[in-house]
Amino acid sequence: MELKKVLAIGVVTVLMFAAWAGVAGDMEEWDNAPAPAAVDPAEEEAPATAGNTGPSGYEYPGPKEEIPAGPQRLAAELGELRAALGEDIEYWIAEGTPRNDTAKAIALGGLRDQRIARHLNSHTGTMRKVVKALGSRLATVVRRNYKAGHSLSTLTPPAKKVPDWKIYAAAPPNKLLEFYRQAEKRFGVKWYYLAAINLVETRMGRIKGPSSAGARGPMQFMPATWDAYGKGNINDPHDSIMAAGRYLRASGAPEDMRSALYSYNRSSYYVKAIQSYARAIKGNPDDFYVYYYWQVFVRTTTGDVQVTGPGT
Repeated sequence: MELKKVLAIGVVTVLMFAAWAGVAGDMEEWDNAPAPAAVDPAEEEAPATAGNTGPSGYEYPGPKEEIPAGPQRLAAELGELRAALGEDIEYWIAEGTPRNDTAKAIALGGLRDQRIARHLNSHTGTMRKVVKALGSRLATVVRRNYKAGHSLSTLTPPAKKVPDWKIYAAAPPNKLLEFYRQAEKRFGVKWYYLAAINLVETRMGRIKGPSSAGARGPMQFMPATWDAYGKGNINDPHDSIMAAGRYLRASGAPEDMRSALYSYNRSSYYVKAIQSYARAIKGNPDDFYVYYYWQVFVRTTTGDVQVTGPGT
């Protein structure tokens, strides 16, 4: 697959960067969802300077609140944060994942989780101490996030400046899950691999449009590859996810996912990142909703810049 990615979004430590052309103007609405908005409504309305309390009663820190310096304090916060997110996500799923106060709280929690993951990825010694202080399940997630972030950060150097992107709302998480499962049922590719690709390529479709190499859509297809494996609209999340399943199946999935992922993007680091995120989601499917609210960050030569979500 000639998917020579010039951009892939590293959601732990980097945004894999190259210049993007303007965003294509032919975005189609997904079923029963609003037209793409400049910012995800749940994220836009979340408080910019204060926490927000979810159904669990946990008050999520504000988007700019500092990360604890000591590994013991950081491990304690991460444990509390993940426990609250798990409870609030279950409540939200039961509600049908509406755009409401619960979504705003989870958006803040997802951002906090991501900021902690980014911090740990740049402080290896602290990460190891945090892992030792955590329970086995959460320690595994931390290690997988670290592995994915480290793998993605090796692919592309920091950008000189933030690209002039247009940001759109991602399709609702329950719709994305429906599309992943449809592709799994038809092509045998496990849904959590498709979610991981969607996450890394475009942050669940938040950035849409051709890369400088011409790759397009939520799953980033080159036009020639889309002509061979795509059906419908390359910018539509359903059609793009189905095409990814179709291509991965033709490339050896589900029996040989490593080879199929390598065909999708010919980098062993990319394969490691996708496998790490996929395994994290497989281990706890509700973590998909945490990753759904991880935001777009750009790693620049002058520091990291948050592009989407609370506090921007």
